[in-house]
Amino acid sequence: SDPSKWDEADLLIVGPSRAGKTPLSFYLSLRGFKVANYPIVVGEDPPEELSKWGHKVIALTIQPERLAYIRQQRMRQFGRSRSAYADIDEVKREVLHIEKFYREHPEWFVIDTTNSGIEETAAEIYRHLDQRSDSIQPKHMRGFV
Repeated sequence: SDPSKWDEADLLIVGPSRAGKTPLSFYLSLRGFKVANYPIVVGEDPPEELSKWGHKVIALTIQPERLAYIRQQRMRQFGRSRSAYADIDEVKREVLHIEKFYREHPEWFVIDTTNSGIEETAAEIYRHLDQRSDSIQPKHMRGFV
């Protein structure tokens, strides 16, 4: 999504590729939230807007073994049996880097999606938002940024 429009979003979902950002964004948008998502990529500086809108950030993490498995399945759909994208050692390094990056942003709400589906992850986000004093509530059906 376009970082210049993130001010319009209720929530910004970040995380590694295949951690569940897009399906979660769709699910939340169907429940009235305006959602943007952005992939955290090792070796690339994220947009400055992530820091500006930190109170809106939902940061997804996932166990490396599960992420590597999901990526391996995805690559098989493309007829590829080997890929650095799905290599367990590469994925472990990526997840460690991302989790270190998250620790630099304590205002972000971090959720582990390893063993939860979209509905469970969304329920965790709802609980988090309900506990905040500046609780973000969907105003109406608005969709994606």
